[in-house]
Amino acid sequence: MKDEIIERIKELVAIMKENNLKSIEIESDDFSIRLEGNETINLKKENKKEEITKKEEDSSIKKETEEADRYFIVKAPLIGTFYRSPSPDSLPFVSVGDLVVQGQTLCIIEAMKVMNEIVAEKNGKIVQIFPENGEMVEFGKSLFKIELVES
Repeated sequence: MKDEIIERIKELVAIMKENNLKSIEIESDDFSIRLEGNETINLKKENKKEEITKKEEDSSIKKETEEADRYFIVKAPLIGTFYRSPSPDSLPFVSVGDLVVQGQTLCIIEAMKVMNEIVAEKNGKIVQIFPENGEMVEFGKSLFKIELVES
């Protein structure tokens, strides 16, 4: 591959000399080359695929930032069993679509026979509930996705 590029550069330099050109620039999907003057050669290789990937990553980061401003993820503060209601025959504390206020109980995580209430840290609307009722959750696992609303 390097040899092919070197040969292309030599051909371009010859074309420049034959036609008395001060500069020449060639672009393809894989790279671009710009040659200037008879003695100075500037080679700039750009991988177009990397460029596109970088733009997609930048777009993704921007989207995540916008989403972080709009949504809040409640994460498990400890390891234990996730329960949506205070007892098996009770209604869940919250469901998808419910509006919640700061301090409202969202669920219980049982750890070592201790029932730990997990409360909303911000006002919002429940968009998603990640674990199933009775599921074991790890520290830091996402529990709820809440769309933020003005208080």
